[in-house]
Amino acid sequence: MDIRNTLGPYLNPRVISMMFFSIAGGIPFLLITSTLGVWLADEGLSTSASSTLRAFAQTPYGFKFLWAHIIHQNGVPFLKRLGHYRSWIMTSQLCIIVGLIALAFTQPGEGPVAVTILGMLVSFFSSTHDIAMGGYRIYTFKDTEQGYASGASGWGFRIGILISGAYALRLADQFSWSTVYVIMACIMSIGLLTVLLNPEPPRSEEDQLVEAYNLFKVARILKQQFFDTKPWFWIFVYIACYKVSDAIMNTFTWQFLNDSGFTKTQVSNAAFASFFPSIVGSALGGIINSRLNVIAGMLVTAFLHIFTSFIFVGQTYHSHSELYMISALAFENFSCGFGTATIFTFFSLITSKHYAAIQFALFTASASLIKSFLLVKPLGVIAGSVTWREFFLFISFFGFASIFVIAKLAGLLTSLKQRQT
Repeated sequence: MDIRNTLGPYLNPRVISMMFFSIAGGIPFLLITSTLGVWLADEGLSTSASSTLRAFAQTPYGFKFLWAHIIHQNGVPFLKRLGHYRSWIMTSQLCIIVGLIALAFTQPGEGPVAVTILGMLVSFFSSTHDIAMGGYRIYTFKDTEQGYASGASGWGFRIGILISGAYALRLADQFSWSTVYVIMACIMSIGLLTVLLNPEPPRSEEDQLVEAYNLFKVARILKQQFFDTKPWFWIFVYIACYKVSDAIMNTFTWQFLNDSGFTKTQVSNAAFASFFPSIVGSALGGIINSRLNVIAGMLVTAFLHIFTSFIFVGQTYHSHSELYMISALAFENFSCGFGTATIFTFFSLITSKHYAAIQFALFTASASLIKSFLLVKPLGVIAGSVTWREFFLFISFFGFASIFVIAKLAGLLTSLKQRQT
């Protein structure tokens, strides 16, 4: 395999731009989830109150398909010169910045309601950013390039959550949380500059003829273009199996390591050390999904999820080994980076370009809903009822289940493979 031809697409300015777009997409995510949880704990809120607040703050992520048709239908009127999707990306980033600055001047211990409302607003505009970026990426890149674009998006998202996670925690040791959130808002300006430096992707006349519809027509279109033509049940089962691993990383890993006796500083240092493996995973995921096909990417993702579970089982036998912990987090981040590139490629390929924003929003919102409402709470109950060793052995089952589901999706995946050749 020619390394220049393999890695060359990542040097394409359009592909590189996806990384910077996604940095702006990743930053707000942890600022209304894990990082916000640390701030709330410092303010004296109980774990129960903090979890409830953050659950409400994330709600818009799971329902973004409800307004995706508006974004697909029209650009932002006062930013028409930017083009259709760029106008929405710019607007959502500006609103996220305003929301983060407003959050910076709240007092969570005294006014949790204000924090919840502002968190929901940040989540709403972050979801809007995701919708617009999904449409922008699908229209900008050919099917054969979607893997590389998704890999670069994975890099950017991982950089974004590193900034708003480990870096924000380190800043919080030196400054107030208000200052930290203002700094995060300033870093979001990376996205604004990226919008200005990149062109709007062209859309055919046919794409623009399908824009005048309401939510009821959206439902009819989704039924005709997706539910009547694709094995939707198995697609959603695959998403559920995939999101189990994602839920583990974002929800339970730090709790497990904390219960194992590691300090926040040790875990933070390991998170920084694990950043490079996540970038490698995203890059390799983009290469596998583009140079081979999405079937290979999905199978590799399933095996990586299985191995990640077994590695954490091993951590239970080495509960005080910081070196093992760093290695475990590094492999988990590699697996997550690879998996993100794969799932984004899969979503992009099963999405019709005529309804790009709507269908992409449906898939990503479904993934968020499955994770938030169907997985995290039941998995939390299971984690509290068994040992961590038994818990991670149970999680490995979903990796094996993914392989079975991929076989059920053979017909669809074969057609996607043909589109990538």
